[in-house]
Amino acid sequence: MSPKSKINDGLIDMVILPKVNRLFSPYYIYKILRKDLISCKDVVVKQVKECVITTPAAMNLDGEKKEAAKYHLVVQPKSLNLVI
Repeated sequence: MSPKSKINDGLIDMVILPKVNRLFSPYYIYKILRKDLISCKDVVVKQVKECVITTPAAMNLDGEKKEAAKYHLVVQPKSLNLVI
């Protein structure tokens, strides 16, 4: 979904979609599966170290559905150790 993502750049890659009418849902699903979502003119991609999101809607955070009124996301550099 976010081709500029790097595991060690200290940034959160946010992919923001507009409110989608159910009629257009298949289009966005197709774009996600083709890894071409960022080519859509109404999709915004931002790289940030920290952000606060306020929304009444549930959100998908790293594959998990979360329901809260306010989200505060912060990058914690070098806090994830991977063994390959």
